[in-house]
Amino acid sequence: MLSNVDGKSSDDGSDAAPRATSTAPRPDPKPSEYKGFNLTDNYEVSFADDPLEPRQNHGDLRYLCYSKVCGFHSNSDSKLARLDSGTEGSLQACRQETRFTSEIPVAAISRGDGICVRTSQGTIALVVYRGSSAKDDPSTYATLDMTVWRGADRKD
Repeated sequence: MLSNVDGKSSDDGSDAAPRATSTAPRPDPKPSEYKGFNLTDNYEVSFADDPLEPRQNHGDLRYLCYSKVCGFHSNSDSKLARLDSGTEGSLQACRQETRFTSEIPVAAISRGDGICVRTSQGTIALVVYRGSSAKDDPSTYATLDMTVWRGADRKD
């Protein structure tokens, strides 16, 4: 206890019980949605971008075709996980899915199937495959609907 000038004592807090810290879970971030996004062969998307734009380097998800076999690939800072067909895609579903891989061939998914992407920056994205370009199209691309939760996988 400290004494004030008027002789009254005051508590400096040194004997006080520590203040309780909040243990309430942090609220989920608001999702950003991107419908009908065309990701061209040998291009990537970085989920840190807003709005999303195809890039040629430094993305989290790449669409790549070799000898007419196409697929989705992660970089060294992201992980992919394919949701089972018929599974409702959501932030919770992507948080629970742990069958990680670095590559998912288009032949292994159907229209409407979801792929979860987790980045090292704490972003979780749900990528729903809507189809690929026609064989006679001059460009090779996949059409995707994407929902991005930036900061959803942070440990703080």
